[in-house]
Amino acid sequence: MKNIKLFSKVINTSIQQMLFDYPEMRIFGEDIKDPYGGAFGITQGLTTQYPDRIFNTPISEAGVFGFCFGMASEGVPIMMELMFGDFSLLIMDQLHNNASKLAEFSEIKNNFILRTPMGGYRGYGPTHSQSLHRFLVGSENIDIVTSSNFISPYFEYKKMFNRGRISIYLEDKMTYLEIDATEALESNDLFSITRIGNPYLDVHFKSKFKSNSTLIVCVASMLRIAIEAANELFIESEIAVDIYQVNSLWPLNISEIASYAASKESIIFLEEGWVTYGITSEILATLVENKIIQSKANIIRLGSESTIIPAGKELENKILPIASKVVDAIRSSESGIRNG
Repeated sequence: MKNIKLFSKVINTSIQQMLFDYPEMRIFGEDIKDPYGGAFGITQGLTTQYPDRIFNTPISEAGVFGFCFGMASEGVPIMMELMFGDFSLLIMDQLHNNASKLAEFSEIKNNFILRTPMGGYRGYGPTHSQSLHRFLVGSENIDIVTSSNFISPYFEYKKMFNRGRISIYLEDKMTYLEIDATEALESNDLFSITRIGNPYLDVHFKSKFKSNSTLIVCVASMLRIAIEAANELFIESEIAVDIYQVNSLWPLNISEIASYAASKESIIFLEEGWVTYGITSEILATLVENKIIQSKANIIRLGSESTIIPAGKELENKILPIASKVVDAIRSSESGIRNG
């Protein structure tokens, strides 16, 4: 039987490999030392192997970020774990007003990776379940990359250090529980799967069945929702769709997205965060501005409702995107294409 490995373990192994590759590297975060290993256990076991290179910090996100950025600016490779992505709001001033500006005004290279879990679906309530990607994107000198169980974190970490920029790696909480598909793209009855992009990777899922007119452009964590919807559509209605998973939020692989979107009659833009001022809004605007999308194409944006996220599962599913909402949108779009 094939050895099944969860993506959370892949992240752990990737961090371990980075510690081996960079002997000067240090890791800082709240409760990340053994036995706790952080809120989601991602750094469990690393303290035993590297006891002098992993450090618990006070509960002061802004202070820890400033300290880590200062060390990175002095040439020390740094990885910082922010316990929840919601707490990234506490570092915004230093991130955008200090760290990004120093990179612009000086020749200082920063080997600095900030890791943080992001997103909902686990019942953690309004201040621990948000998708705040749109707040983080906005500074030229900060790379924003999201996790995908189809892409090796180690591969992305190495590129982050090689670019010498401040890099933020957003880990979808639900991806922690998904099966590792990073070493080899697993066979899939519905899709041919390809990793694409530069410098960071996105993933394209091309339907194996008939020429289709619909593309789902989904941001990171929404891949599982998109795949669930695609399976239901094909099994119940024989509607085939392609999926493009956006993982590199900055820089965007916009030319790659454009190459797959150009010929589609219907495009669903799907993200976990608010659609209003969202990541997919920027992608859509760029595609329209460059006349990539057909003038008569059906365009649908789906995301979280513009309100706080409740803790209850049933209420959470009313606010956040779920597969049935995507299925209904695509069926409606397909009907419009046929009747148009």
